[in-house]
Amino acid sequence: MLKNTLIIALVIVIIYLYYQQRKKPALLGNPSDPNYQQTVSETIANLKEEKEDLETERDQAIREKRATEQQLLAINNRLNNKVQETKRKEAEIERLKTEKNQLDRSLNNKISEQKNTYSAKVKQLDEE
Repeated sequence: MLKNTLIIALVIVIIYLYYQQRKKPALLGNPSDPNYQQTVSETIANLKEEKEDLETERDQAIREKRATEQQLLAINNRLNNKVQETKRKEAEIERLKTEKNQLDRSLNNKISEQKNTYSAKVKQLDEE
C-alpha cells in the first residue's frame, strides 16, 4: 500500500517537473532565434504595462475602499444620531405622560372636592 502510494507520488512529481520544464522555453522563446532579443524586450514591456495597470487598479480599489469606509462612517453617525433622538423623544413622551397623569389626578381631586362641596351645600339648602 505504502509502496504504491510512493510510486504514484513519484510519477506525479515527474509529470509536474516535465510540464514545468516545457513551459519555460515557451515563455522565453528560443535563444538561437534572431528575434529573441526583440521578443524578450516586448515581453518585458508588456509585463511592465501590466504591472502599471495592476498598480493603477490597486490604487483605484484603495481609493474606493476609503470612500466606502467614509460613507459607512457617515451613515453610522447618522444612525447613532437618530437613535439618540429617538431615545430623547421617548423620554419626553414618558415625561409628558407622567405630567398628564398627575394633572388628571389633580383635576379629579378638585372635581371630587367640588362635588362634595356642592353636595354639602345642596343638603344644607334642602334642610333649610
